[in-house]
Amino acid sequence: VGYQHVVPAEEIRLNPGIETVAPERVLDAVAEIVSGGFDVATEVPVRTRLLRLTDTEHVLVVVVHH
Repeated sequence: VGYQHVVPAEEIRLNPGIETVAPERVLDAVAEIVSGGFDVATEVPVRTRLLRLTDTEHVLVVVVHH
């Protein structure tokens, strides 16, 4: 029997992990991040990653299971 476990927001720690990516590869990197699945039985279904393109340009990727 399935059930929903609601985790209070203050207990969620999203550590976005920083990855340096060449600007021409950013779309591939985003596609790779969003295509990963979630094991909703063992993890909060939210994923974040910060892609560093240059010293001043970044892309924040946020994936949320629907």
